Amino acid sequence: ALEVEGTFDDCQALVKRALVDPGIRSRKRLSSANSINIARLLPQSFYYFHAFGRLEETNRPIVFSVPSGNLGNLTAGLMARRMGLPVHRFLAATNANAVLPDYLATGVFRPRNTISTLSNAMDVGNPSNLARIQALFGGSIASIRQAVVSKSFSDDETKRGIREVFDRYGYVLDPHGAVGYCALNELPAGSLPAQAVVLA
Repeated sequence: ALEVEGTFDDCQALVKRALVDPGIRSRKRLSSANSINIARLLPQSFYYFHAFGRLEETNRPIVFSVPSGNLGNLTAGLMARRMGLPVHRFLAATNANAVLPDYLATGVFRPRNTISTLSNAMDVGNPSNLARIQALFGGSIASIRQAVVSKSFSDDETKRGIREVFDRYGYVLDPHGAVGYCALNELPAGSLPAQAVVLA
């Protein structure tokens, strides 16, 4: 284990450089355990099928609210949809690192410096899986917008989501799941065409 003085994006940049460095590759066999590696996304795509299969009604499409940072889990869900899972829409819930909501709003991808939040596994300013999402949709921002809606939430909103779920259900959400809950909770009543699942 190595400590890096920097952010997730700094670590990911180091890993990407190491994976293509001929000198390192001649001495070591390297792989990545995060979503740089497609082998991480393939099993994640089956989690969506498993969740869908556990629903009482499987004859209607579903909405998944996905806490999103590096966009690996969202990409896995989009792959599951491409495989035939009847997903109506994905809610890509981000924290203050609002790169994806801004991209969907403007059509322009602008990486930025990472903001530290309570949902720190989602603190990503340059999500590497956006390129995969773009490839899945042939580069069409209009097609991505039909499948994915994205919104960011502050730490205060995240805390309110944790409190609300605890008060209502007696369940303590992790901060990442709380961001996903906030996204689902933002939808107007009656706007969901089907059941919804919040990932945590």
